[in-house]
Amino acid sequence: MDRREFRRRLALRLAVHPVTILPFLGGATAVLFGWAVGVPIVVFGGIAGVVVATGALVTRAGVFGEDIARKLHEELRVEAHDASEAALDALREKLASDRDTRDEKLLDQLRELARVFKGDTGWAARVNSVSAGEITGGVEELVQTCVRKLNDAFTLLQTVRDLSTSPVRQTLVDQREQILTEVTESIRELTELLAGVYKLGAESNNVSAETGRVRERLQRSLEVARRVEEQMDPHAAIRERARARAREKVNQG
Repeated sequence: MDRREFRRRLALRLAVHPVTILPFLGGATAVLFGWAVGVPIVVFGGIAGVVVATGALVTRAGVFGEDIARKLHEELRVEAHDASEAALDALREKLASDRDTRDEKLLDQLRELARVFKGDTGWAARVNSVSAGEITGGVEELVQTCVRKLNDAFTLLQTVRDLSTSPVRQTLVDQREQILTEVTESIRELTELLAGVYKLGAESNNVSAETGRVRERLQRSLEVARRVEEQMDPHAAIRERARARAREKVNQG
């Protein structure tokens, strides 16, 4: 979630309310009118209205700010989830049209793993918040990398069919097979990783060591996925650097 967008929408949610907007609009109108007709008392009355609106905004932020922020966070989470699901539905429909059932089955497995991971958050309470955030972000990144690979595999297949007599056709076929193999391996690795995540703190007192092993394994899986993606697509490294910069800006914002 973009923190700057969250703050912008939170400020708007706090400000756009009858107890703040009406005194402000009334006060601003009075100031402009009093200034135009040269009546100081009207100007002062308008300024008082603006001050009242500012006080109401500060009061809302102090009294209701946390509740409003919590509701807004949930709304944005639902919006992001719905947008992601719509995009994945569109991708599955596209994959189902290529007459090769392997890619859509892989996508279905990824979505199921992601759904189960998001639904079972009990493990996060047994580790520190930093580790929980890193593991969650790593799992989401690995899933998204696999989704991009499946989309690339579909594009390769369409290109192969357009180049039925081209000497590069077999090279593209081999690339597609390599992508599907890599996604299959990533799903296997992700399944084992999630099994380890769910056991964090449940079978041992050394939660820190368990968490470290899961994070290291997840990091290795991400590095392998990134290298394969870069080999398949020379622009992948550029995109990855752009995504890294975007994540840094979000964290700094």
